[in-house]
Amino acid sequence: MTLAISRLSRASDKDAPRVACNRLLAAMISGRATYDDFVDIKSHRFTPKLIKIFQGR
Repeated sequence: MTLAISRLSRASDKDAPRVACNRLLAAMISGRATYDDFVDIKSHRFTPKLIKIFQGR
């Protein structure tokens, strides 16, 4: 999963977990990420909405 997140976030493999966590937390704080999005992450389903969040858009 780290490789997928590093490709989506355009971060190095080393920085990918930190970048993904920061972007997901920011989306959660702003209200863009919902509980259903967390369920999708847990199930390894990357929806278009989650892809945009991980890309920083």
